[in-house]
Amino acid sequence: MYAAHFNVPVNLKYGNKLYLTVGPQIGFLLDTKKESADDGNLKSDIDFGLNIGGGYQFNQIFIELRIYQGLTTIYDFKTRNGAIQELKNCLLRLSLGYKL
Repeated sequence: MYAAHFNVPVNLKYGNKLYLTVGPQIGFLLDTKKESADDGNLKSDIDFGLNIGGGYQFNQIFIELRIYQGLTTIYDFKTRNGAIQELKNCLLRLSLGYKL
């Protein structure tokens, strides 16, 4: 399945060189395309969840690791034994950046 979405994180940062980030995130589904009939059923086109992470800043260069856990059921599908499986988004993100 193909899905395009737009996410809006609102994170609070605590610390200076070594820091923590935490906050909510909301995502909006922009487009989706099923590649087969077994791809499941769309349950929600709005995703809400929580971010938590941390990072370190060396002068203007920073490295950050963040995890996102969705709280909204996005898709569901039937397994081979007939049970309904619900899916939520989860993301692990590693960033390397330069601050001007």
